[in-house]
Amino acid sequence: QQLILDLCESIGLPSQNRAFVLSKIFYFKKRKLTNNFFQQLRIEMLRIQNGVIWMIIATFFFAFMGMFVKLGSPYFSEIELVFYRSFISLIFIILIIVNKKISLKTNFKKLHFYRSFVGFLSLLAFFYAISHLPLSTAISLNYTSPLFVALLIPFFLHKKPSFYVCCLLL
Repeated sequence: QQLILDLCESIGLPSQNRAFVLSKIFYFKKRKLTNNFFQQLRIEMLRIQNGVIWMIIATFFFAFMGMFVKLGSPYFSEIELVFYRSFISLIFIILIIVNKKISLKTNFKKLHFYRSFVGFLSLLAFFYAISHLPLSTAISLNYTSPLFVALLIPFFLHKKPSFYVCCLLL
């Protein structure tokens, strides 16, 4: 166990991921799958590293999106900017759907439409904020959205928040 922790530390794995690796060790020991353990461990570590890389790439592209919206806002309206951003996203989504042969059939058309409509309105509001506020202020406001979601959920779900949730929001 200590050998695994030292290995995780030597490759620079964060402490919360080390706990995940240890939980996998106990899972494999419990199921007596130790023959395949190190191969599975290597796969899990690669998966975690891939996730970190994708998060860095996403942050890079979101920064560019904010910059391009700020630069384009004097020349285009917010609705046009939302259209261009959505059109570029649509191209990537179509490429992924065709490549992976994913079906778009769903039993929840109404919920998908509602989610799309709310996403459109939130993107429009975000681009409006980027256009009319300093970029740093608009991005900071965007990062507070989980707080607003937590404040509004009781009204939409008709459920009283627990004391713990109220303390977290303060």
